[in-house]
Amino acid sequence: MRIEEDIFSAPFDWETLDVLERNKLDPHCTRLSFPSIEDALAGRESERRISLDGDWQFFWRGRPADIPRDFYTLGFDDSLWDSIPVPSVWETNGYGAPLYSNVRYPFPADPPRIPHDDNPTGCYRRWFELPEDWSGMQVFLQFGGVYSAFHLFVNGKFVGYSQDSKTPAKFDVTPFVQPGRNLLAVVVYKWCDGSYLEDQDMFRFGGIFRSVFLHCAPKVHVWDFDVRTELDAAYTDALLDIAVALKSWTTEPFRGFLRTCLYGEDGLQIASEIVGEDRCSVAGLATDHLRISCEVTNPKKWTAETPNLYTLVLELRDSQKRCLEVVRCRVGFRKVEWSGGVFRVNGAPVKLHGVNRHEHDPRTGRTVTLDSMKQDIRLMKQNNVDCVRTSHYPNDERWYDLCDEYGLYVVDEANIESHGMGYSLEKSLGNNPAWQAAHLDRTERMVRRDRNHPCVIVWSLGNEAGPGCNFVASSELVRNLDDTRPVHYERYNEVADIESVMYPTVEWLEEQGKADLAKPLFVCEYAHAMGNSVGNLREYWETFRRYPHLMGGCIWDWVDQALLIEFPYDGATWFGRKDFYAYGGDFDDEPNDGPFSCNGLVTADRIVTSKLQEVKKIYQRVRFAWDARASSVTIENAYVFASLDGMRISWHLLEEGVEVLRGESEISRCAPGEVCAVRIPIEDQIERDGVRRHVLVNLALGESCSWAESGHVIAWDQFALSEKEKAAARTFPPSVANVPATNRNGATRVATCGESEATFDTASGMIVGFKANGLDMLHGLAPHLNLFRAFTDNDCWFRDEFIRSGLSQLRPYVVSEEECGCDTSAVRLAYLTDWRGKKGTGIRVVSRWQLCADESVRAEFDCSPIGELPPLPKLGIRFGMDLRFDRITWLGWGPHESYPDRRDSVRFGRFAGSVEDQFELYARPQENGNKCDAEWFSLTDESGSGLLFKMRGPQHFSVSRYLAEHLFGLRHLNGERKRLGIPVKRPYVVVCIDALQMGLGNASCGPPPLEKYTARARAVQFGFRLVPVRDWEHLEAEVQPGGQG
Repeated sequence: MRIEEDIFSAPFDWETLDVLERNKLDPHCTRLSFPSIEDALAGRESERRISLDGDWQFFWRGRPADIPRDFYTLGFDDSLWDSIPVPSVWETNGYGAPLYSNVRYPFPADPPRIPHDDNPTGCYRRWFELPEDWSGMQVFLQFGGVYSAFHLFVNGKFVGYSQDSKTPAKFDVTPFVQPGRNLLAVVVYKWCDGSYLEDQDMFRFGGIFRSVFLHCAPKVHVWDFDVRTELDAAYTDALLDIAVALKSWTTEPFRGFLRTCLYGEDGLQIASEIVGEDRCSVAGLATDHLRISCEVTNPKKWTAETPNLYTLVLELRDSQKRCLEVVRCRVGFRKVEWSGGVFRVNGAPVKLHGVNRHEHDPRTGRTVTLDSMKQDIRLMKQNNVDCVRTSHYPNDERWYDLCDEYGLYVVDEANIESHGMGYSLEKSLGNNPAWQAAHLDRTERMVRRDRNHPCVIVWSLGNEAGPGCNFVASSELVRNLDDTRPVHYERYNEVADIESVMYPTVEWLEEQGKADLAKPLFVCEYAHAMGNSVGNLREYWETFRRYPHLMGGCIWDWVDQALLIEFPYDGATWFGRKDFYAYGGDFDDEPNDGPFSCNGLVTADRIVTSKLQEVKKIYQRVRFAWDARASSVTIENAYVFASLDGMRISWHLLEEGVEVLRGESEISRCAPGEVCAVRIPIEDQIERDGVRRHVLVNLALGESCSWAESGHVIAWDQFALSEKEKAAARTFPPSVANVPATNRNGATRVATCGESEATFDTASGMIVGFKANGLDMLHGLAPHLNLFRAFTDNDCWFRDEFIRSGLSQLRPYVVSEEECGCDTSAVRLAYLTDWRGKKGTGIRVVSRWQLCADESVRAEFDCSPIGELPPLPKLGIRFGMDLRFDRITWLGWGPHESYPDRRDSVRFGRFAGSVEDQFELYARPQENGNKCDAEWFSLTDESGSGLLFKMRGPQHFSVSRYLAEHLFGLRHLNGERKRLGIPVKRPYVVVCIDALQMGLGNASCGPPPLEKYTARARAVQFGFRLVPVRDWEHLEAEVQPGGQG
């Protein structure tokens, strides 16, 4: 043992490669000691556990040399120190700055050396009371997680040292404590040589970020146990097999009894076995091992769909049969197999509908509460996620309890990533034998801690740490510790039991599906969910479902790693918020990777996004089909284990997107893999009258469960019952006879009809003014051809090329103007305009305009490219409307935003809301709010007065208070200097009507949009009709079948 003064002298433990710990106890499963079976089964905290969470005295400096050397002594005066909550990270409490880096180390890469003058260091002190009745017990102190290394002192004496920030550090403090008042002192180093193995894509923090507690146990107790549930060949009956390690902390030999009891959910005992003195013994100061088994007849099986759990208790008695201690754990009976290239659970092939999840809170960083964990798991379950990869480290122990309870498959990953060293065998720490002990230690601690959790179905050796001998050794270690689960490691598939890949194309995945693979293939990261993203998820899952040895995958990732901080400008807000999402660079952190940390399906504060709704739809495990002859919907239960019994099915008949009839019934029986039919009595409603009818079918929970209330929709679909027919045109009768007329007024041409007046700019060929119903409809932003959108993070694959092309802003050059006629039905104008960018290329537009006798305006555009053009963000018309028209109503796809390759989660219908409700805020503001294939939309005031846009064929549209150019410039991109602008609402409504809209794809880390979703310059035609409406009644008349087209 080192004396206290030595830890402050070189060589320092925190950069000595062969010092992984000092006096830290060997790892074991998650366990606590209880005094009786009744206490263990009561579901409350053990009286043998004392939490040390709370406020600790704290002193922080930028390097180890600047801390007081005697801070741990009993007589040290800490009255001038600050206090800090434990658990927490320093940076969110004002000590140092958060630093976000993806690959680059936050210090010069020279392993195992760490900068001595740039290694933030924190000293903690806390007094605690030890109960008198703990005398005679063994007392342990456990830290759940500390960034990244620490030395520990108790009552002025050195206890030990630990690194590996993500698994528990447990110490025997019995020799150092006394009944009554005791002093705990800790010095924490932000960086250590272990940080070279913690180069994950995340914010880098320092501090005691997980809970700290004391617990006691008898001098002889159950130190560790390994629970295995062996299912028979029929996956029916089970053998419960438990390997137990008894440990003695006294010199006296021990003989006693070990009793195991298994309890069902109802609390009734269903199995029990006792090991007698002949086997339940341990020598003094030794550890001995024994096995205990019992047969269980047809237990309920555990899966993510059916998370059936039992409670196991182990009761240790002495030779007089007095209870010394009881330990408990939850048990799930399940079996994982991966032979023949197919991944199976309980004998059935399973696909993993997964996400990757970092532990992250927008206000407390890496410290996450139990409530936050429950929020995450409920959101996952509500959105059909059934698997989580603990990217890229073992999570808080409570997370695994929740996954057991709620039902999530877990890919458990070791705290190993050395991405910044590269992947070559020469530089990879994974191939450096000097680092093997560190690799093995981290891997063993994960496996031993988590192996009793049924939720854990795969062991992952780490992430992006290169190949090499250390992973050969790690895989062998895992199989020796637990051969019931497969080994995964994407960077060195040769040592793994399953193949793994990141960010493949759909085409590559299809090729692998067709190949004769000996191992299942798992896509550990895909669909990079950065900003407005998650394109072509449908195509990925069509491929996954086609081939048995494709296991599915985990989307990167679950939550935006952003921190909420106060918006710094007085009197201004961040899109109506007082805080904003801060990411790399916002803290003057170097190095940083900007917004690359913001890849979540939910925002940092867990707001559900449109992309998560897309995931929910694609991940749903119920498929529907419409049987027109029988007027019924067939329901295929694609769950592997869960029935649909008791689910509620509701149907909704829509006419022109408006619900006119509904019904509901209960599914009495639909087992996994079965198909059932539900009659929907609407056949007498289907007429050939030109009215579009759809039926919307929702499948919802019949009863509340742990993760959702009754009525929560788990799956849905919609079917078109009749197509739109061309109806005879009709006009809304004008109040007076309207005769269109036209005249030139300088650089404009003015057309009039009744009370309406349309003004056209002869310099652009565009309408620039439209007065109707006594109101100026257009305002603030003259109509113009537009190719620009606020680039999404996934637009990086073509963004720079487009900006270099000079097409972000186009200037019109009118080639010709033609008055095509003016009669009693309409004024007709046509323009040939070249819209050119700064380099002369652009779009040629033939625009045709009509001011009709019903006071509406028809607009038609024929577009063709001028020169060689890059891929286009979009192509359409953009203009402004008066702010009074702040209510949006549309017939098309909604209710949330959609894009060409992300539209499975929207349905056809009629929707309404405010203009501001259509805005979706991403951590870095970008393109948002698009609605695909609208047939019409209106912008009106509260009375219904305004303008109706009737599309010439389905087109994209969006409405906003923000200009795309402004949104794009508000925040910095990866590699740019910090930029935080003030969002400025325009004094008008920005309207976009687009013929082309680029798909989203996954190119921020992965492939661009599929070619069929890529907006390339080509000849396109589109158009719309502007119809002034006086009120809601007038609007309804215009949008009914038979209204003016």
